[in-house]
Amino acid sequence: MLGLTLSLLSAIIFGLNSVVMRRGLIIGDVYPSVLISLMFAVPYTTIVSLLTGEIWALTDLNMMAIVCFIVAGISNFLVVRYLIYAAIKLIGATVTFSITSCNTLITVLLGIALLGEEFSPRLIIAAILVAVGVAFIMSKIASDKNGYETSINSKHGLLYAILAMLSVSISSLAVRLGTLEANLPSLGLLISNFFALITCSVFLTLPKYKKEVLGMDTIVKRYFILGAFLVTSGQLTRYIALAHAPVSLASPVINAYPLFTLVLSYIFNRKFEVFDWKILIGTPLIVVALISIFL
Repeated sequence: MLGLTLSLLSAIIFGLNSVVMRRGLIIGDVYPSVLISLMFAVPYTTIVSLLTGEIWALTDLNMMAIVCFIVAGISNFLVVRYLIYAAIKLIGATVTFSITSCNTLITVLLGIALLGEEFSPRLIIAAILVAVGVAFIMSKIASDKNGYETSINSKHGLLYAILAMLSVSISSLAVRLGTLEANLPSLGLLISNFFALITCSVFLTLPKYKKEVLGMDTIVKRYFILGAFLVTSGQLTRYIALAHAPVSLASPVINAYPLFTLVLSYIFNRKFEVFDWKILIGTPLIVVALISIFL
């Protein structure tokens, strides 16, 4: 029961994060949003690792686990997060998270191909449902071309979302391999965030990104800090949920986060998001497909 409750909480938190980040990214830049999220995540996960006692196992980790957590951190918390926030800025949270959530299907297929995991015929049905759902959503974006600039933004936003989806699949495999080597979720999360922050900080040496950070509006900062708290809490809750419930039970609930994004965006960000029958059909189709994988 605890695992399922935490899974639901994780999905809701991710939905709230999308709403908050959409507000901040309307006028804010992508790089500062990623940097702030990582600056918040490192002390946050350090405290959690201390409370769980996992941090004392740091010297016992083998090199394979460390490398996996580093790869997962840089790919997921830096590259993927940047791509997702860039997509949210251009095409909104509802479309972005509907597309990026398809990474679950890609991850399962990669797990079958690379890790020898079991194949299920329902994957074919899930793949078809995902394809139909994505087709609905992308056709909506394609039909909303009110000018050259809007058209370019839509194409770039969709490209960022698709690249994020593929990158999440790769990072998920890295997390899977890392946790198989060392079942230390909060410590693994700390290592991932720490190395992602170091890599992200390197870009501060470039004038463009330094200017974006120094020129942030106060309201934008507040949105980004709140988003940092939410995204880190969502990841932590997800890790704990998977530790207390089987993947087959927890994952379908967590994968429902695009629905929470859709509902919460309609409530709070109606003026800034895309809503019509194609989105309202495409998003639930994708969620149903992803849930069916684990049933």
